[in-house]
Amino acid sequence: MSLLDTIRTTMVEFYTGSAPVGLTGCNRSYNNVQSNVPSITSETTSPLPDALITWPPSLSQELVAHDDANWQKANWSNGQPFNVSWQPDNIIFRDGLMILQLDNEGCPADCDGLPYASGEYRTIQEDFGQGYYEARIMGSSGEGLNTSFFIYSGDSGSESHDEIDVVEILGRNCEQVQTNYYVEGRGKHELMINLDFNACEEFHNYGLAWSEDTLIWYIDGREVRRVAEDLSTEAHELPYRPGKITVNFWAGIGVEAWLGNFAYPGHPMEAQYDWLRFSSPSETAR
Repeated sequence: MSLLDTIRTTMVEFYTGSAPVGLTGCNRSYNNVQSNVPSITSETTSPLPDALITWPPSLSQELVAHDDANWQKANWSNGQPFNVSWQPDNIIFRDGLMILQLDNEGCPADCDGLPYASGEYRTIQEDFGQGYYEARIMGSSGEGLNTSFFIYSGDSGSESHDEIDVVEILGRNCEQVQTNYYVEGRGKHELMINLDFNACEEFHNYGLAWSEDTLIWYIDGREVRRVAEDLSTEAHELPYRPGKITVNFWAGIGVEAWLGNFAYPGHPMEAQYDWLRFSSPSETAR
């Protein structure tokens, strides 16, 4: 049985706290079988050793240099809650890694009036849909910081976008990571995953398996979250549109309850990415 076949055999959704039977504005049914925050530990069962994608993928970006044929360095600003301007110079390739650097150089004059600059790197093509995604990342520690890896469909900031957050490393607590998704602009699907390591001190592999009716998140090849939906109804309650693979590192504003209060320490801060991978559903896990 293929991994995607396995994905389709179970319909499970984890929630923090009390979970609704259905989601607002839809009539698709979800099974809530666990309400506590799941944890990943060394005893967690691993379907694949250390990584989700263990076969040759269709995209393997080693991040040793900028690939301007397929990837784009952002050069704009999103606005709140991002308190940074995306600057190409803040994406640095060094020692076999891609560094997203947050600093205040040239700001606010050269940063669209914002106090800080940082980096966002994303695919040029918006055609990445169902399949397997994975990245090896070390986040950055500090209140107000977010190190991310996600798939985004639609215009930046669009209220009707689709998005799957494979991982968000929130610097205020690097012994947890957040997973989330949006469908047609509807969010509120956050789930924190407890770790037995510090995500801002070590590199780890964060993965996603996306099929027609299921999303499964992985850390170091071990499943940590699963969301599925009933395909017998018409409403979409999981993302369904292809998007761009994106990573970024930013300080927040207006989201202090979530990220904490950012205070620039007087020197550049870094989030580090070792590699990014994508494998289409037609490629066989072996």
